[in-house]
Amino acid sequence: MGIKGYFSTMRERFTPLTLDQIGRGVVFIDGHIMAHQIANMVDPGSRYDMRGVAMKLEELFNCWITQHKWDIQLVLFDGLVPTDKMDSRRKRAMESLPTALHAQSLALTVLCGALCLDTIQAKFPMVPCLVSPGEADRDLACLVYNYAKLNPSKPVHIISNDSGFCAFDFPENVHIVNTLVGGLENSVLYALPVSRTVANWIGVKPTLLAYSVMKHSGKGPSQAKKYEEEEGYLEFSEQQQQLLAKHNYGSVGEYLAEPVTRRAYQIFGQQHDELLMHNAANAWIEYGYGYVLLPVMCEPKEFEYAFDAGRRWRSVAYEICAQRLVQVFPEKDFVTTHVREFVRIGETLGEMDVPIVDKERSRYNSTGSHYQLFQRDELLRAIKTWKTSDLINAIWIEIAVTSPNVRNTKLEFDMHHMRDRVVRYLKEAWNDEGVFALRRYSRKERKLMARKSCAMEATDRRFYNKLLACIQSLRMLQAVGVKFPVDVHLFDIDGTRWMSMTK
Repeated sequence: MGIKGYFSTMRERFTPLTLDQIGRGVVFIDGHIMAHQIANMVDPGSRYDMRGVAMKLEELFNCWITQHKWDIQLVLFDGLVPTDKMDSRRKRAMESLPTALHAQSLALTVLCGALCLDTIQAKFPMVPCLVSPGEADRDLACLVYNYAKLNPSKPVHIISNDSGFCAFDFPENVHIVNTLVGGLENSVLYALPVSRTVANWIGVKPTLLAYSVMKHSGKGPSQAKKYEEEEGYLEFSEQQQQLLAKHNYGSVGEYLAEPVTRRAYQIFGQQHDELLMHNAANAWIEYGYGYVLLPVMCEPKEFEYAFDAGRRWRSVAYEICAQRLVQVFPEKDFVTTHVREFVRIGETLGEMDVPIVDKERSRYNSTGSHYQLFQRDELLRAIKTWKTSDLINAIWIEIAVTSPNVRNTKLEFDMHHMRDRVVRYLKEAWNDEGVFALRRYSRKERKLMARKSCAMEATDRRFYNKLLACIQSLRMLQAVGVKFPVDVHLFDIDGTRWMSMTK
């Protein structure tokens, strides 16, 4: 909901705040924006080295919470891309496609929201971290507004670079901390106490300045007051106030107690929260059918799409989710035969309807595809018998069956070598007791490795991407209650270690 040009207009109005000063108030964090910034803080060629990005997040949170005593009330992630914003999301994905197809490294911020959600919940369980039933910014705005009214003497900080937060008439104790100014790592962050600043500067409400920037951008902020009787502004102001007054929750507990907030958590619980499963469930609830935007990966156009791997696991995860939705919302009419996945197909983006019931899986399998979907009970019975070695072997089989090996082309690879490498890598990651055991490279070692490995060979990226797709797909099964011999986490995937195994 950003307002183009707003922060440029307010550039000179930001107030520097030390981390200790922020610690004297409370903090609400826009999860997706934070996640993208953290992923962009690591080496440019390692933006989805999952272990590296997770370590950066851990450093920041330890600094904020332990050293500077931040009271983080909530980190909130988007739980749905509404259908009316799908075109803009797909446009952004298409714009990233040339980078993805020609990159020689892990240059995009892939699955950073899912990774940061996973990391915060696993490493910082004392920090409330949730997935919104829709777009997080609206829920955050409403929660911050009510909290600030109830606690007028306490500074309330929203960590976000979304200028849309400046288009609300918040109480004067609300500060928008724009993390684009100086970045997240600085000892000083820059905040805009938006209501007080705008009133003292030009004597108007934030909604009027925001409207002026949106509709009359060439006129300058000093002209904003002349628009306060304009019909368009009156409608905009009323709309913004209605958004703030839509709910009465003034605390995280009250927010979580809301039926709308709880709806997906009735399906998953909070033990193994997973962002893409929330996306699917919220789409079902909102529109009657499930859809998921899978990430664009850094891989040449000649390669198969990385998320071809794990589809038969995701199929069963979607089915379990759909069955629970039908039980919880019997009055709704759901499409429960397929889920639509948005995927890469060659040099463009496309869609695939994934069968999610046994009858449709059988129909798909009968087409003669070399990639056969599992029947639900067949898969779940097998998983119950798995030990860690069986899980590792299943991941390799999934990678192998979705990776064509074509001689004298870019798709050719040494099957035996790659199997040994994948198995060795995963055995390092998970020991026989199911505990994460992969060596943690220091930040200095990671930077050195990144310089030496600024380019990752295409085949190495192909199989790193497949590993990531498999882990993500297993996490989606885990989210609906399927148990593995290990807890599966995105931060177990260490791109630096994977690169080092080729050197």
